[in-house]
Amino acid sequence: MLNSSYGRSEQKASFFRSFLFNTISFISIDTVIRFLVGGIFLFSSISKIITIDTFEVYVYSLGLLKLNLSFFVAKVLIGLELLIGFLLIIGVYKRILLFIVIFLLTIFILFLIWLQISDQTEQCYCFGDVLTLSHKLSIIKNLSLIGLSSFLLTKKFKRIKYSRIIFIGVFIIAISLPFIVSLPDNLMFESYSKKNSYNEIALFTFLKQSGLNRNGIVCFLGCKCRFCKLAARKMNVMLKEIKNPYYINFIFWGSQNDIDIFFNETNINHYSNLSIDGVRFLRITDGQMPLILLLKEGKVINKFGYRDIDEEKVMQFLTQLQ
Repeated sequence: MLNSSYGRSEQKASFFRSFLFNTISFISIDTVIRFLVGGIFLFSSISKIITIDTFEVYVYSLGLLKLNLSFFVAKVLIGLELLIGFLLIIGVYKRILLFIVIFLLTIFILFLIWLQISDQTEQCYCFGDVLTLSHKLSIIKNLSLIGLSSFLLTKKFKRIKYSRIIFIGVFIIAISLPFIVSLPDNLMFESYSKKNSYNEIALFTFLKQSGLNRNGIVCFLGCKCRFCKLAARKMNVMLKEIKNPYYINFIFWGSQNDIDIFFNETNINHYSNLSIDGVRFLRITDGQMPLILLLKEGKVINKFGYRDIDEEKVMQFLTQLQ
């Protein structure tokens, strides 16, 4: 019985040794590198999806595109990274995919160099809010990925069966996922706007007592509210067009220290601001924040939350003020 038991143990050990050897032989260095590059692209896209609002607002804050187009481009970039990551790991169209990776990473490096030269210290959100990298570290990361991708291009690739069908399926999933997670705000403006409200009596009492300009933009923001910070960044891009900051007022719920932290974290201009107690803030805003009001002669002509800020209406209002 001892010999029989020993024989079975030896057979099991031999099987596992054989399995381990075959696995190591199958997983070549090329495969490891391909999985690494693809995994980084996957991690980058998924981390952006987790905090997609932040990345969308960052793209808009660059001031290169209109609000809705910025959000669309942000979603497409996330989908593209997701697509590249999945396809590299699956092993479909590897050669052409690696050329695309090198091209994109080169564009990203040039963009990061521009940020560094123009002294823009805010992170580029390569990994959303999940992982913060400086511009220099991001450049090193991208150069490393270019090196690994270039190495893979020197290798021969085997064609995978049904690659076209796989590509179409992955493409549809990857590109559509960011739009499913975060529906375009402009499609929901009417629905969002119905949810925005304020207490008219409490608001006008506050305006009268505070002596704020009755013509301008008043933003009610919570210092620790994530969407208030995103709304402030949206408004900051739009408010760059206005020459007279007298028309802009930020009303905060929070201490002066919290307000200073708010401005530092959002990296926006220090607009005229006022802190009020929480009870009064919530009474005016009906418990909602952020609340952005466009005032003309003391009357509210438009109100927005975070999702339904209409760039066209805000810009038109700013033009009328000047």
